[in-house]
Formats: sequence, structure tokens, C-alpha cells
Amino acid sequence: MSSGVDGIELRALERSAARRTAVRLAAPQRFGKTSVLHAHVAALRDAGLDDALRVTDDVHRATWRSYGVAERHVLRIVAEGHAPTGVDARRGSGLSASTLGDAAERLLDEGQQLARDGRRWWLVDPLLAAWLRRRTA
Repeated sequence: MSSGVDGIELRALERSAARRTAVRLAAPQRFGKTSVLHAHVAALRDAGLDDALRVTDDVHRATWRSYGVAERHVLRIVAEGHAPTGVDARRGSGLSASTLGDAAERLLDEGQQLARDGRRWWLVDPLLAAWLRRRTA
């Protein structure tokens, strides 16, 4: 063959790929969701997030300080997965729905921190969202 892989090598590669696929498919059933591997992957993910938040902490603090009380409540509420003018938002902040709505509109108009698609709200920067969730937990 012109590619340098003959039939025997190709079949060996196919068998090897099939074994890897079978192991990946069997691993959750064999070891369960709390396996050492899953715990290790979760620890690595958390360590990576910790490092990223440590590096960006000053930027997040400056961003947080640049907003007023109502905007801060909206950012925190959305980071926690709630709509900024919902009942949970009003109860947790002590601010009126119109105050929170106006703050959310200002943040949307700014286009730097907050985004919306119909009824779904999210923070543009997922690290800021994680920073806020950890800060307010």
C-alpha cells in the first residue's frame, strides 16, 4: 500500500481501537461513577479552576467593584442560575423587580458581563460566574 500500512497493521490498529472503545464503554459499569479515575479527573478540573481563579482574582475584584449594588445583585443572581427579576432574586436581594430589571438591562446594553436568550440568562465570562459562586457561597 502506498500509505505504508499493510493489511496486517491496519487490522491490528482496528483491533486496538476497538479494545480502547470497549474499555471506555465498560469503565462506568465496571468501576461505578465514584471510581478513582473519576475522582482524579474531578480533582484536576477543580485544581485547574482554582488556578484560573487565582490568576484572575484581581480582575474579577475590579469588575465587581465597578458596578453598583443592583448590578452586583443581578450578576450574583445570574451566576447562581436564576433569572435576575424572579421571585428568588427579589427575595434574596431585597430590591424591587423594577430595580433589578433596570440593572439587568444596563448590563445587557453594556454587553460585557450579561447575556440573554429568551428566558435564559448567563454571564459571558464563566470564570466570573465561578468566582461569584465561590465568593457568595
